[in-house]
Amino acid sequence: QLAADLIGVFAVARPEAMARLEINGNDDTVEWMVSQSFDFGITTGVSANPSLDHMVIEEDDIYCVVPPEHRLAGASLAQARDLEGESFISYMPAAPFRFELDSFFSAKGVTRELRYEARTTDAICRLVARRLGVSVVSSSRGYLETLPDCVALPFDAPLSFRAVLFWSRNRPMSAVARTFLEIAGAPVSPR
Repeated sequence: QLAADLIGVFAVARPEAMARLEINGNDDTVEWMVSQSFDFGITTGVSANPSLDHMVIEEDDIYCVVPPEHRLAGASLAQARDLEGESFISYMPAAPFRFELDSFFSAKGVTRELRYEARTTDAICRLVARRLGVSVVSSSRGYLETLPDCVALPFDAPLSFRAVLFWSRNRPMSAVARTFLEIAGAPVSPR
């Protein structure tokens, strides 16, 4: 959602420019794409690669997502113990957020039924909408509120969602890319 919102604002500022949106759930692959040919990438973590520069463009809490008729749907906050024994939809094992979340639940002594996995927040929420389980996702509330058949409520954990825009330091930045970077540094309103 964030990338689409940025491209929407960019399209108004630079209508002659072409933009390509690739969605890939693997931060390492996104880094490789930027180091090879793409102007920008968006991930949830800051890269340790010294050839990449970055800017945090969004930070938010993490959220528990449940179907509308779930017992937690009307709650104002979800906690780890609320998800004890629930059918749980997780990010893929290689996702850094998956590791952080699994460690959090383990430290709390909460057991979930890990039955489904997906690469993206959108895919996880689609499975929640199919009543296959619940999840905790790393995404902005604004995006989650646009999804049908899912209710998002804040999740009580010392974790957060962060969107990081990054680009290569080894390639000169075009004027068009500089415009996009300026747009990314300003608050973006969804269309």
